[in-house]
Amino acid sequence: MIIIGIVVGAGAGIAATTTVLRNKLLSKSQQVLKDAEEKGEVIKKDKILQAKEKYLQMKSEYDKQVSERNGKIQAAEQKLKQREQTLAQKVEELQKKSNELKSASDNLNNQIEVLNKRKAETEKIYKQSVEKLEHIAGMTADEAKQHLVEMMTDDAKAEASNTIMDIVEEAKMTANEQAKKIVIESIQRTATEHAIENTVSVFNLENEEVKGRIIGREGRNIRTLESLTGIEVIIDDSPDAIILSGFDPIRREIARLSLHKLVTDGRIHPARIEEVVAKTRKQIEQEIVEVGKRTCIDLGINNMNHELMRMVGRMKYRSSYGTTQGILEKEKRHKGDKDFYVQPEILSLLQGDFGRLADENGEMRVCFITDNDITGGNSGSAMFNGNGELLGLAFDGNWEAMSSDLQYEPHLQRCIGVDVRYMLFIIEHYGNAKHIVEEMMFGSDK
Repeated sequence: MIIIGIVVGAGAGIAATTTVLRNKLLSKSQQVLKDAEEKGEVIKKDKILQAKEKYLQMKSEYDKQVSERNGKIQAAEQKLKQREQTLAQKVEELQKKSNELKSASDNLNNQIEVLNKRKAETEKIYKQSVEKLEHIAGMTADEAKQHLVEMMTDDAKAEASNTIMDIVEEAKMTANEQAKKIVIESIQRTATEHAIENTVSVFNLENEEVKGRIIGREGRNIRTLESLTGIEVIIDDSPDAIILSGFDPIRREIARLSLHKLVTDGRIHPARIEEVVAKTRKQIEQEIVEVGKRTCIDLGINNMNHELMRMVGRMKYRSSYGTTQGILEKEKRHKGDKDFYVQPEILSLLQGDFGRLADENGEMRVCFITDNDITGGNSGSAMFNGNGELLGLAFDGNWEAMSSDLQYEPHLQRCIGVDVRYMLFIIEHYGNAKHIVEEMMFGSDK
């Protein structure tokens, strides 16, 4: 019984303990569920808030994009609208111009039609008038034209005759002046210093102080003048004088006149020199053209080419021959320049007596210029006169003379030749071949 009581008591205790434990576990599970529900509710609320915030953010970005897109669309629509308006205006203007052109074309066609009718009527009237005139005059239109040409020719001849008489009268009035000019030119042609005058010009000064101003600081003025004119300006111990040396007489004249203007004006510096040389060059060019025109008129040459007329005018500043005096002067002025070097033995010969080979002034002519045609020969070809006498050897011809290959042109043909007298002098005295010279016959021996 005791055992049964113990068993019963143990069972009752176990049952009671189980019940208490169950209740505790139940209560704890309910608390855990409650806490889980509360925590889940909090998480739920957080997620909902995050979802709302995300939604609002995305909605804001979307609205912004939509707004930007709408703005772009509106701007594009505005541009399209403006283009449509512009195109519409252009279409309207083109249509207007097209209408104007069509109207002008119609008007022009009408005028052409009217003109054609008037032309036909005019031709008809003209033909009738010509027929009436031919009937009245008793001659055809061609005969009338011929008669008119003859009358105009006679009138032109009469007018030309009157003009010639006026020119002759004017020439008589200026005869004294022309005579002086001819005398001066004759003196220049026969002067012994002719060669020097054609290579050197002397510019006289009022005093020596002007030389320093012409030279300029560090020689700038004189270098500028030489560069612009191509003439060598020589300032030495010659009192109150400056020497202008150069082979081109026109450039020497430009340099001389420029110096005269500069010294007279008093302002001498590179800029002023450049200005004065340019004006002087233009002045000389105009003078060359005027001289060419007057020369052509005096010779009765009409309608000469302008460039050829300038060549005629340039003849005022040149010589037709050169002498040994020119060789000596150039060699002296350009001492040390290999282009002007002359062997000492030849220099000594050129300062001696030329005997019967000298010209009427006692000078030895070295070269001369002619208008003969050297077709068939180049430099070194023999040059003869009309009597078959040897005058010299061709040295060179101008480029324009090449036209002689087709036809001789007297106004273009120019040839420079070495004088036979100079050749004979060199052969006899420099080449020591006097026997060759003695075997020859001179034109003066005939």
